[in-house]
Amino acid sequence: MLHPGRRPFPSHLPRVEVAIIEPLESVTGLKAIGKEITEQLEYEPGRLFVNNTYE
Repeated sequence: MLHPGRRPFPSHLPRVEVAIIEPLESVTGLKAIGKEITEQLEYEPGRLFVNNTYE
């Protein structure tokens, strides 16, 4: 769900996917029912990209 006051980053910017999954118990046999995606604009000299962080 997008914040109502923000536009998405342009689709031509490359995306880097970062997954943050650190369960403390065994999750064998369980299924994910949803995920939250946070987009953050990153800059390295000469390059812009978007970090997609999944929690």
